[in-house]
Amino acid sequence: MTETTTESPAILKREALRLAGLPVDGDWPESVTPGELAAMQYPCDHTTAPEARKLPRRKQRDLAALAKAAIDAGELPTVPAVRQVSAMAKATEMRNSWIMGGPRSVTRLVRVSAGSREVQAIERGPCAAWLDAIGKPPGEYVRAWLGDESPEEANGSAAPWSNATETGAGELATTAEVRAALALATGDHFDQFARALGDAPRWIKSARRDRAGKSKSAGYLWNVAELAEAVTAHYDLKRKAVHAAIAGQWPLAAELFSL
Repeated sequence: MTETTTESPAILKREALRLAGLPVDGDWPESVTPGELAAMQYPCDHTTAPEARKLPRRKQRDLAALAKAAIDAGELPTVPAVRQVSAMAKATEMRNSWIMGGPRSVTRLVRVSAGSREVQAIERGPCAAWLDAIGKPPGEYVRAWLGDESPEEANGSAAPWSNATETGAGELATTAEVRAALALATGDHFDQFARALGDAPRWIKSARRDRAGKSKSAGYLWNVAELAEAVTAHYDLKRKAVHAAIAGQWPLAAELFSL
């Protein structure tokens, strides 16, 4: 069954604001705290068992910590932002107050007074540039918040699935296609390879192109020749085996790979 994402921009915004712990009927914030950014980038599905939510929570903490370090180092500028707090509300907080406003980065619960508080928050432009610099493509909720500041928007590919059939002379393939094709060639490394296709590290990122469709399950389009080179080098595979894996479906890519 194909998993579908929210089609309505209004519903997408509402869900993003809910994840960030912001008023769901409000406007997109001009800036977000590290915790709010992390909650939108790595949303927790609270309908699943607690064990299944550990990884997103850890990723949230890691991203928020990276943002804090970048802020402290002057690499990520911030602006003052005001957040409203209800009387005796439970709010999440890490050891430092900068995380306030990031409800998914839970380390301890505190009770806070009613009123507003000022926090340091990240604006769209610096946030987009920083995510690109650290090699973390924005997820759908962060990308929706970034809007025109998103690298994909700036490159005119806000809806990449609309031209997903333009296969670059037969050299592009979907995540599902390359995962299946290289299953045997990657052998013992297949699980690592499959995870890399979902959250591309630096060694594989250059081979990734636009999203293959609107649904999360559609994954991305990949340059098969570049992907084959990256996988061969990273896992020290035999070129003949990798070539055989892609030659049947993507002969042009296989020809480039064999050069």
